Amino acid sequence: MATKIMETDEPTFPNLGVSLSLLRNIRDSEEMKKPMIELVHPEISKNDLISYSLERLRELAKELRVYSSLDGSEEFPKYDDATISREKWLQLICSCPKTTTHVNLCLIKPATKDLNGSYATTVLAGQTEYVGPPTDFASHAWRYDFAHFVNALEAEATERDTNRLAQHLEPISMQRYYWNDIFVEDQNATTNKPQSYWFNAFRQAVISIGRTILVLEPLEAAIPMTRAWCVYEMFCSIASPKCELAIALAPSERVKFEAWIVKDFKRLIKIVSNVDAANSVAFMKSDQDKIHSIIRDTCPGGFDGVNKVICAGLREWLLFQGNRALQEQDLQCQNPEILTRHFQLMTRVGQLETLLGKRTEAEKHLSLALNGLVDTAGKDDEITLLATSNLATLLQKCGRYSEAQKLFENIIKLRQDQLKIDMHIENEDSMDRMIKNLRSKVNNLDINGDNNATKTLNVLLSQVQNYIISISNLALLYQKMGEFNKAEQLLKKCVGMMENLFGLQNINTIDMVANLASIMQDLKQLEEAEVLYRRVLEAKQQLLGISHPSTITTLNNLASCLFNQCKSSNNIKFLEALTLFEEALVSLRKVFGPQHPNTISCIGNLGWMYKSQNKFNKALPLLTRAVDLKTKSLGLNHPDTLTSIFTLASLFMQTKEYLEAEKLSRQVLDGRLATEGGKQYVRESVDQLGMILLLQGKSRDAKAMEKSQGFKRDKNTLELEVYNGKKERCVVS
Repeated sequence: MATKIMETDEPTFPNLGVSLSLLRNIRDSEEMKKPMIELVHPEISKNDLISYSLERLRELAKELRVYSSLDGSEEFPKYDDATISREKWLQLICSCPKTTTHVNLCLIKPATKDLNGSYATTVLAGQTEYVGPPTDFASHAWRYDFAHFVNALEAEATERDTNRLAQHLEPISMQRYYWNDIFVEDQNATTNKPQSYWFNAFRQAVISIGRTILVLEPLEAAIPMTRAWCVYEMFCSIASPKCELAIALAPSERVKFEAWIVKDFKRLIKIVSNVDAANSVAFMKSDQDKIHSIIRDTCPGGFDGVNKVICAGLREWLLFQGNRALQEQDLQCQNPEILTRHFQLMTRVGQLETLLGKRTEAEKHLSLALNGLVDTAGKDDEITLLATSNLATLLQKCGRYSEAQKLFENIIKLRQDQLKIDMHIENEDSMDRMIKNLRSKVNNLDINGDNNATKTLNVLLSQVQNYIISISNLALLYQKMGEFNKAEQLLKKCVGMMENLFGLQNINTIDMVANLASIMQDLKQLEEAEVLYRRVLEAKQQLLGISHPSTITTLNNLASCLFNQCKSSNNIKFLEALTLFEEALVSLRKVFGPQHPNTISCIGNLGWMYKSQNKFNKALPLLTRAVDLKTKSLGLNHPDTLTSIFTLASLFMQTKEYLEAEKLSRQVLDGRLATEGGKQYVRESVDQLGMILLLQGKSRDAKAMEKSQGFKRDKNTLELEVYNGKKERCVVS
């Protein structure tokens, strides 16, 4: 389902674009070969420049943004850097325009200074070769080398025309006009417009034009992933159901991309997944804060939701590129190394398809890749074992547990053979022997100055860790299958081995302890789960920091674990859970946004806790907010939404607002009956509604309602199951 983009009544964007011909002309112009100081200050002679003080040279350098290729936090301190020599400042001031920022300062602004309009509406007025209705929104960072930016658009246009010709369609590159704010907005009057104008203009342009071209550069550390404006533009493009997102790479970046897509596809997956909206930056701090505010307060899922939307869009593009590379490879080749790379790429494509929910396609690719790797690399090679694990994980997601179990068990057996250990994973004595065996192997390696011994040690430790992770994967499968005791036994052994060999500061160890805590909760062993969550929280705070999303999630999990142990609101654990929920909610809103499922769950839990303390003024806005958010994200009749409405009705009952309580309680009962929520939950609703009716003196209505649902109340004491399984008792006299 497409994400809704906010609408506004503010002025629309300039409905103009500039052609590739115009961009080429500027890239290749004589002005781009002239010193920046000459373009901006033609009145300053070379002799004048030489005579200027060091302070004046710094001022000019800052005006010309000579370091604009750097991030703002790095750029502006440069202009106060006392270690930069006078000669260096002169060299920089006299250098030629390079970045898009330089093009704006040195060419566009001077050319339109007294014309009261944009470059497109003044300098290019009436030149249809260069200006026309926009067909593409060009998303790029002004830090880019302008020539690379144009080269990327040129390459994308050529590639698109080539694909069209293959489909017997006419080329269209000469009919494209690119919306780029440098050319279509009056750059001498940007400060005259309110800040909100720019957010709405960019959003409207993206949605109206319907095609966004994102320039990725440099590929290994793509600037757009870190720029708040680019993140905003990507999100608007991907979230709009009628907008296409295309990726443009300059030829130099395309060379790297073509190599990596065959030899290092995993690296590309990491690049397109490296979106962090919460830490994106903008040249103007006010712009950055505004974009973050929009994402946090109005986008479904907040920062995390935006990250997921953008990552999914970029992964779709990468998946298309990966499939195209697979089709282009020559399978007639008998070279095992080349064939192995082909099947590795196929595995990565299958992984991407799994991430994107394309399970049928993923299974096809992962199965073919696994069969191919068994033939070319061998069944016990690491890349084959990883491919097997990927297929097993997919089958687990599909609910085909027995098939997944066979594959996971086969991986464990092959890794045991690889390590030359003889054991049964469910046998305690053999596990202990294995740890001693591995410790003996490590201790027998003399690595003092011996590079080969060091390499051997690293390979051994990697094999051991992969082996334990394989057992852990089987344990998590057991958890999915509801075999919690088996899952607990295996995962406890995994945690023991990881701590013994790698320590608790290893991220895989920490994750396994967190998974074990989750299993203990499933087993209702809440005190043991609490101890584990506390260990995980402390380790993540030290390793990742208190503001890391994973740390905040653990904090929320610990609060929930404490919450589920409480028998009264005076309980010490209740009070600690309340404090932790309050702390977690602040962090969840900041990092994930107010509409993320974890945030909504925390809001509901916190509201229930305030209600239990009779702090109704605090509880009401939280419980109302939880209902509103769950209704929007899950639907009115979703079980979680109905549970939140049930809790809100309970609050109104406590505050003696019986009419509102009755209205909500009837809504919950109707919803649970309509969705076949189970007799247990229907009875809970009948009891609640019966109590509310009795409290209003409507005993006849209460009995009729109970009878219509097939329930009979024998006593005037009703016990209600409320939020998270807690009970409230009400005696009706």
